[in-house]
Amino acid sequence: MKIRNLFLMFLGLAFVASCSSDDDNISGGDDDNNTGGEDPVEVIDYFPAETGNSWTYFNEMESGMEELEGTSTEVLNIEGVEGHTVTFNTEVDGETPGLFTGALANGEIEKIEGGLVYSGDMNLFDFEGIELDIPFSEMLILDEEAEEGEELFTVEGEFMEEIPFGEFGNFDIEVSYTLTVNQGENLDVLMDYENVKSSVITLSNLSVIIHDVPVIGDLELMDNTTATVLEATNYFANGVGLIKSETAVDIPFIDLLDMMPVPVPGVPDLQEINFNISQDLADYIVN
Repeated sequence: MKIRNLFLMFLGLAFVASCSSDDDNISGGDDDNNTGGEDPVEVIDYFPAETGNSWTYFNEMESGMEELEGTSTEVLNIEGVEGHTVTFNTEVDGETPGLFTGALANGEIEKIEGGLVYSGDMNLFDFEGIELDIPFSEMLILDEEAEEGEELFTVEGEFMEEIPFGEFGNFDIEVSYTLTVNQGENLDVLMDYENVKSSVITLSNLSVIIHDVPVIGDLELMDNTTATVLEATNYFANGVGLIKSETAVDIPFIDLLDMMPVPVPGVPDLQEINFNISQDLADYIVN
């Protein structure tokens, strides 16, 4: 099965709350952190966003499918900062791109007071010429003031896309899903970093239907459309940024070839996809 380039961005997809480096200091005081004679208050920023900042991660993917296993080193760079909006790019040395970093590079973040909002496309998977991107807009992914377990964002979305389907030609594919973001646990220390917050992204109720396939008709590609197919937990340290990301993926595709009454060249060789991928901060530069 040719899914070496499978990305689940989701994704990926939970980020940080922070303030901009110039006029979004949520701790109060003036530019020198002066508070009128009182002791300076610590600036809270879980994702410092200035041009020149970068983060280097060690990525590792484990799976029962050998073609999905691998490691890589990935550098996440800030590409641009315009007002409160931040864009990124990544450089991957190896065959295992990160899910969270890929989501960042495929969209943008708006830094708001006490929170972080993501807009962009989550590349769910890419196999044999079929690409499925889930678009998101104004998705709150972390709130500094939220309690553990509090729901930050939820959406039931759907979209249509045209895909090639072997010698049958191109067909419409309908995708629907539920995505939820919840505030995660607060930790005093994690990986030697202090003051850590987390959030959890959950993707469930995924349905992928190909319409009007000859002989078959409408075909649901999911063996189970109610299961959780992705759960991603992302950890951020104050003054540092993302320090760790852990994602479990289990996409219950049907065996598409078993559903075809006769073999058809070019039909994607689908089967269940499952893997775990982690990203651990190895080095960083924050101005």
